[in-house]
Amino acid sequence: MEKQLPDGMTIDNYTINSDGYVILAGTEGSTVERPVALDADNDGTPDKVIIADCNPDFNLSFNTSFSYKNLSLYMLWSWKQGGDVYNKTKQYLFLENRAGIIDQYGKPEEQKKSIYYYQALYNGNNLNSFFVENGSYVKLREMSIAYTYKFNKENKISDVIKSVKFSLIGHNLLTFTEYTGYDPEVGNSTYSANFSYDSYGYPNFRTFTGSIEFIF
Repeated sequence: MEKQLPDGMTIDNYTINSDGYVILAGTEGSTVERPVALDADNDGTPDKVIIADCNPDFNLSFNTSFSYKNLSLYMLWSWKQGGDVYNKTKQYLFLENRAGIIDQYGKPEEQKKSIYYYQALYNGNNLNSFFVENGSYVKLREMSIAYTYKFNKENKISDVIKSVKFSLIGHNLLTFTEYTGYDPEVGNSTYSANFSYDSYGYPNFRTFTGSIEFIF
């Protein structure tokens, strides 16, 4: 078996910390705690390996409509299951220790990490698995509600206008996701052809529009 540990080190010199990363034994909670990068060939350089898969397990959309007398309701939902997102926006926040995760308030003393630990995860802004997140989501893409007012035949205006329909339409109203960024549905002009890459891009806007339709 190819040797994967530095000279003079054994497996007993390492342990798994509360975040699930390999660290040097006895360093958890101290200022010298650092995740150990994978170096399978022991050449002193971290290995370049596949850390994510942006392909979802499936994409699904479904719509529903409901009508009662003169009132109608329409909704369009989208569901994406699986598919990784690289949260580069979060990684940048580690540079100046501004990411929310760095705040250790409320954590057990034995699990608290120093800012040097998170700087090691920042890793000079190089890609690493810590910033890979599940991009699954369920979204309410569109919802509209409409009311149709029909003029009575006795009303003289009905000779010209049969009915008026008032509608209110909303887009991107709700997102259900465990992704920690603004929006799991991300892309970047440089990288989007290859993988989902969140790098300070604008999230999808939530918009509201209305309409009035006259039936003659």
